[in-house]
Amino acid sequence: MRLQTFTFVLLCLVVFPYCMRKGNQNPIFPILSDSKLDSPYFYFSYGEDIGNNEYSEERFFDFGDAGFCLFSLPLFLFDRETGVKFKICLPNHPDTKSYWKDAFSILDEISPTGHPREGWGENWHSKHIKFSEWEKEHKGRIPLESYANNLLIDGTVAYSRFDVPDAEFYKWSERECEILFPSRILATTVSQIRFISLEFDCTGLTSFKERILEQNEKWLLVCKPDAPIVSESFRHSDSIYKHYLEWENPSENVICPRYDSFGFEEANVSQKIEIGEKNLENLKVFHRLLLPGGSFIFRDSDTMSGVKLDSNLTEKIGKDGFWSLGNNSSAEVKYIFSQGGEYFSHSRNGASCRNSFNYYITKDSFCGSPGLPNRIASAVLESGYREKSCSVEDIRLTEYFSGTTNHPGLTLGAYLEFTNEGETCDLSSLELVYEGDVFSFQANSKLIFKGEVFLVSRSAWEGWPFLSIVKPFSTKQIRFQIPEIKIIERESQKTKSISGSENHYVLTHIAGLVRRSILADADGRFVPHPDLNSHPYFITKGLYISPGEVVGFDKHDYLPLEISEVLLKGTKDGAGTYSEKFLEWQSPIDRQGFVYFSIESEIKRNFVFWKERDMFFPFVRTGSFICLPLGGFDFPDGILNDQQMMITSLDSGYQTISLENPRLRFNYNPLIYQNSGIDSNFRISIQPEANPFFSSFSKKSNGNCSDFTYASPGAGNRKGIQVAGFEKRISESENILGIDHYLMIPESLAEGTSRLFSSSRSVSFVLVFETILGKTKPINNEFADMESFDSDEIVFSEFHFPSESYHQTLIHKQGSIVIEGVFPNPNNPQNEWIYICNRSDHSEDLSLYSIEDENSSDGIVSYQTRFPNQSPVFSGSSHPDFTSSILAPNVCAWIVDPEGENWYFPPIVRNTDKLLTVVSTSTIGNGIAAQEKLDLYKMKNGIRVHSASYGKKTTLSPFSVKTGTDEYSLLVQGKIGNSSGDFQIFQVQH
Repeated sequence: MRLQTFTFVLLCLVVFPYCMRKGNQNPIFPILSDSKLDSPYFYFSYGEDIGNNEYSEERFFDFGDAGFCLFSLPLFLFDRETGVKFKICLPNHPDTKSYWKDAFSILDEISPTGHPREGWGENWHSKHIKFSEWEKEHKGRIPLESYANNLLIDGTVAYSRFDVPDAEFYKWSERECEILFPSRILATTVSQIRFISLEFDCTGLTSFKERILEQNEKWLLVCKPDAPIVSESFRHSDSIYKHYLEWENPSENVICPRYDSFGFEEANVSQKIEIGEKNLENLKVFHRLLLPGGSFIFRDSDTMSGVKLDSNLTEKIGKDGFWSLGNNSSAEVKYIFSQGGEYFSHSRNGASCRNSFNYYITKDSFCGSPGLPNRIASAVLESGYREKSCSVEDIRLTEYFSGTTNHPGLTLGAYLEFTNEGETCDLSSLELVYEGDVFSFQANSKLIFKGEVFLVSRSAWEGWPFLSIVKPFSTKQIRFQIPEIKIIERESQKTKSISGSENHYVLTHIAGLVRRSILADADGRFVPHPDLNSHPYFITKGLYISPGEVVGFDKHDYLPLEISEVLLKGTKDGAGTYSEKFLEWQSPIDRQGFVYFSIESEIKRNFVFWKERDMFFPFVRTGSFICLPLGGFDFPDGILNDQQMMITSLDSGYQTISLENPRLRFNYNPLIYQNSGIDSNFRISIQPEANPFFSSFSKKSNGNCSDFTYASPGAGNRKGIQVAGFEKRISESENILGIDHYLMIPESLAEGTSRLFSSSRSVSFVLVFETILGKTKPINNEFADMESFDSDEIVFSEFHFPSESYHQTLIHKQGSIVIEGVFPNPNNPQNEWIYICNRSDHSEDLSLYSIEDENSSDGIVSYQTRFPNQSPVFSGSSHPDFTSSILAPNVCAWIVDPEGENWYFPPIVRNTDKLLTVVSTSTIGNGIAAQEKLDLYKMKNGIRVHSASYGKKTTLSPFSVKTGTDEYSLLVQGKIGNSSGDFQIFQVQH
């Protein structure tokens, strides 16, 4: 039987206007004349032109009184077959047409409802028969001539364009011939294949072997040594189609490929799997020639047409890799063939599923056309429909829901909600790409009306008043963004990408549970589903979604919330450290709406969440729930890092609300803890504050990990005491800075004391507070009284709050000489320097001063005093004065290592600057360490006066300025030097 052996069929695509020349000048099928047939007449054709008759799947044609013809293929395919085809015309009698119409109808019924009757006519007889019955009847008989399985009885090969079962011809004697018309029903076993057997008088019928050989020789003379390509594939054991792999000749030429080898190379697997020798030999014999646009099939089903393929190769269909045929290869990609109870082949040149002509008839809901060109009937079928096929412009995504995991009392799979914004159209023309997996919307025609809403979901929505299409989406829950989605027109491959920006995130989950879906508008904006218009049933389940209903939202609506608390260093308890981090806002409790913000470090990322009405302190978080309370919006990992970043509250257009307010635009720097002297063993959250604080710190509270972690996400902030001062010049004649006034947080403070002190004097007093417009400041007159302190010395202020165990020391006033820069770690260790300036209104003799590091103290002299017979060598064009130690007002000096030379000085160096060094040692102190603290002292009237400090070494609030190799620090203009943040770090420019 044809179905038991390999059959080669070549397809001529509809788009080819001319497939081949005629094989014979005299047509083998003469047009019937008006004269009536008086006996059966058999016509054989090979190598003829393609016809273009109207679409019909019938296998017969009524010529009226002239006769009634039966075709070896359905008429639509018969007209387009340029290889083997034949027909038999019978004398027409009144019941001939009705008999054959009923006979073929019953033949192609999956479960025949009528009993097939035998047919009789002038010199012909027909009956329905199964292959097992036919084989038994003809056991031992050998025909004189036959055509079956693309073979004549002597093994001569005849080629076809279509690899589908066609009629078979047998000549049993000089008068007796038989044609078997196969059923289009794809049987489960060969023995169950059904036929109509037509026996007829064929007296005088000549052999058609010579015609086949002649045409084969003509094709061999003109064929091209090109290779076919993979055109369609399918693999699913539960489907009656089992596994098949279709190849096609895409050209307009007859090709004669070289079949040296055939196999599969799977991606990331080194071993290549080869076809067996017997099947490879069949390939060489039956497909020596491929007609223009023709196809052939590898399959493992015994009831389908095609070449048998080894099971170790069929199982590779739909896996990433390459099919290799000789020196040519065709890609195979991962594909999901079973989708929600429907089956889809992977067509490389697909058509709308409703326009994919499938020869086989099965119970499967199947989209594919094995053995036929994918688009052979596309244009003609499409033209016959009143409703057009859907285009990508018609379909818009309106909602995405990620599905539930561990949600109490409810299990829902992920879904995509679409609406048809065009006219009524057929959905089977489109494919959906979801996270790289391809899903066709429908295997059969499905009309959707204008404005209709439908779901594509992992779960079935039975009983709901909308179309639900089930697809086996990945079980991976995609949060924070919509999946990578594309809609593709199967025929034109026109594509619409729907996915949002990779740097745009929508926060919909709280404490690990999904809370909301994501809505999409026509402009491509994505937001979390608001409370409004959510389905009442799902609200009772704690979900805000609206499947089947398009919900609009005000794209201009937003809440301008202030950032209230930040913890990016993680949490800690006595057992270990954890990656819990959070970012919190403060909001009026009766407000609800969208909150937009961005985080910018290396790149800028935008975020949006829906603030519910009862959320006073909404926050986003990462990490497990060990030290932090249960709650907060889940946040993508890897973004809330302990690195410098800008956190900005945005409006609905993702524009910055304020550039000045640190609570709306917070510049986080992890050095803030070090600069503030906070012990690194603790994890303390930060509250953005207005100038001059810019940040405050949480204090210890009762809660998990409270001995090491101070934070209160989702609740009122417990701020630790913070003191900051506003710098101001103390007089018009001097550039010395002092604190004009202090501010303190929190607003309500318990009793506290303060002390102003220097190296020579100390004044203590009880603090008196005043709070105006939310700002608390001490109003003690003592802060303004500097008359009792030496004008040349540095004055400190100290604050003490016993109830909070709080101590803080600040520089209250600079001395006459200020340390304004340090180069502690040059590439050449001998080239370190200290930069000092005279900010008073009088000259200072630096020979009265000494510089002190954390280990030793050295007097200061001019460079010439130390080296009277030596001139210093400078690396740049500036040459500071090295002859004097007298520093005039607003003149600066560089204290250098005595063993150095070719010092690097920043661009601020001037020729009027002084070059100084130490009196006798070989280094400044013991050499300046990278984070060392320094102090400057002056001998005045026999008293050692503290003039300047770099790091506040002698106080309760010391700090260090961190610099790397070849980095130096400079005091920021207008800053007094109370923290490392008052110094800017620069890199040497060679």
